[in-house]
Amino acid sequence: MEFKLTDGNVYQARYQAAYDGAIMVYARNRAVAQARAAALDGTLYNAAAAAAIDKAAGETAILTCVIDGMVTKVFAHYFHGGKYHQRLVASRSLVAYLNMGRELIRNAQDYARHKAYGLAALLGASSMLPLCRHSEGLQRV
Repeated sequence: MEFKLTDGNVYQARYQAAYDGAIMVYARNRAVAQARAAALDGTLYNAAAAAAIDKAAGETAILTCVIDGMVTKVFAHYFHGGKYHQRLVASRSLVAYLNMGRELIRNAQDYARHKAYGLAALLGASSMLPLCRHSEGLQRV
């Protein structure tokens, strides 16, 4: 989850969020591709692992949040059909609905953390696994 706080220029923050999201999508896709290659090269071949990697590759797991002090916007980033996409998935007013705005940010952070720990487990980064015990029952944004 990447946050961008603006100094009043929401368009610049959204542009920067798109740039950061594209970099994170690229890095995630590279990691998933390497894990898939390792699972299929004969040394670590496991049909269940390959299926889990394929499932992870198809999920949106990169989120950015743009906040201008009045409105919070959460964007999902993904690569599909040879193109990079950025989609607005949620927007809340921090002025009219302060608690809903904070809930949106917290749920987006929890979702991103859940996806990051799942990817780390898939890639074999066992040092992160003890931290993901609390990730049961997360709400999707």
